[in-house]
Amino acid sequence: MLRLFATLVSLVAAKTSVAEDFLIRGDISSATLYAGVAEVERLVELDVPQGSHRLLVAIPGASNLTGLTFTTESEAEVGMPQPLVAFPITLGALDTPEQAVARGAVEGAVSQLRTTEDALARHEATVEAKELQIDYLRAIAGGSPDGASMPDDPDALTAQL
Repeated sequence: MLRLFATLVSLVAAKTSVAEDFLIRGDISSATLYAGVAEVERLVELDVPQGSHRLLVAIPGASNLTGLTFTTESEAEVGMPQPLVAFPITLGALDTPEQAVARGAVEGAVSQLRTTEDALARHEATVEAKELQIDYLRAIAGGSPDGASMPDDPDALTAQL
């Protein structure tokens, strides 16, 4: 299983233990650039069942999470953001449906390519083996400049082989 490592931000309601983890894409919805800094807004839509959960928001490449805040349009309490650096994420876990289809197509094509390359390598090995057999028989028959001469005594042929 391949894993990616990304910076995640863990949001937990402050009161109780966590019932379930939700891994969420933190796609940028808008950004405002200032001199030396940027304000980046990430919009996440998520239906979460009632209870206390941990929301893991993937923010690839984020190294400085100072000033990070989260708001919600519902009455849900959002706990203090906690960075989780180098958190393992299964490859494809954050794919959109379109990306998942594309990933499946690429993986299928790669698999087919490897199968074809394996078949080609087997055929090339067969051809090389046949060429070696032909070269060997030519050498025994004296048909090549480097070939051995045929002995006059047939019993000596066994030793030569």
